[in-house]
Amino acid sequence: MTQPYYKPSGKFAGVYFLYYVLFTFICVPILSAIYIYLIHYIPFIYLNVLIAIGCGVALGYMMLFAAKNGKARNPAVVLLLSILALLIMKYIQWCIYIPLIYDNVYEVFYPGLTLGERFVESAYLFVRPGLVYELAAEINEFGAWSFGDNDVNGVMLLVVWTVEFLIMAVCALVIPRLVAKKPFSEEQGNWYTEMDRVIEVDLPPNFDDIKRSMENGDFTGFMQLAKSAKTNYGQFIRLRFHRPPQPSALEPHYLCIEKVVLGQKNNKTGAPLVKYIAIGGHLVNELTSTHAAQNPVYSQPPGAPPGAPGAPGAPPPPRQYG
Repeated sequence: MTQPYYKPSGKFAGVYFLYYVLFTFICVPILSAIYIYLIHYIPFIYLNVLIAIGCGVALGYMMLFAAKNGKARNPAVVLLLSILALLIMKYIQWCIYIPLIYDNVYEVFYPGLTLGERFVESAYLFVRPGLVYELAAEINEFGAWSFGDNDVNGVMLLVVWTVEFLIMAVCALVIPRLVAKKPFSEEQGNWYTEMDRVIEVDLPPNFDDIKRSMENGDFTGFMQLAKSAKTNYGQFIRLRFHRPPQPSALEPHYLCIEKVVLGQKNNKTGAPLVKYIAIGGHLVNELTSTHAAQNPVYSQPPGAPPGAPGAPGAPPPPRQYG
């Protein structure tokens, strides 16, 4: 029996490392400098949290761009390289932060260093990790800022630094893995595309049985479910389909199913029930055609006159995906 779920091949293009090096050693130092100067000159803890989130998201999207355009379908490699980029970014931040603190707070370099001189000091520290550790420990001992009337140092400052790092780590490491796990067409050398057709139906009590049948290659129960109407708008399932870059009889489509619950304020929360299970393209065509006929507004282009393809009262245009 063929593999029911999509499994990344573990391959990647050589250009992935080129993008990675460019981002890590050109963009990351710039991002680190911006981050350090923002948190130093904006002494508001809530804004500092948002800045840390922004820094982590920016790094995450750099790694995402590298993974997507480098066609990296190896989640483990993407995660390891993202961790390395995160550690490099944090180390560079320390190399920038230490001269700034010693100059502006401790006034060791009185009457003050220029930006160019601080850059030289940071470059000097970059190749001396032992010295970076010693000076960071000294900053932790004496502190660099206060909260109210209390100086923040010691264990409290370590906690702040740890939380700051974890905030950036979560954003920076989760984002790039999203693309590495997505379906990739090894035949056509490109990523699958999510179709614009989304189907919503009631969550049946025997969903687990339907899921097991799908895993065994039997989609009879699923097709009956997918063609049914949605009657419960407070809790239902949403079906999303991913197709190959070009129609292909050799490659399957992939299906994702998520459970959706409508909250008290009409906020929808979704939980994945099925991720990237293989499904035949002919079944997807059958479902999308059926739902397009039942819901012609889905296919209506903006401003389409009555009777035009996709407009109300006109048959939906055929869409074949292999």
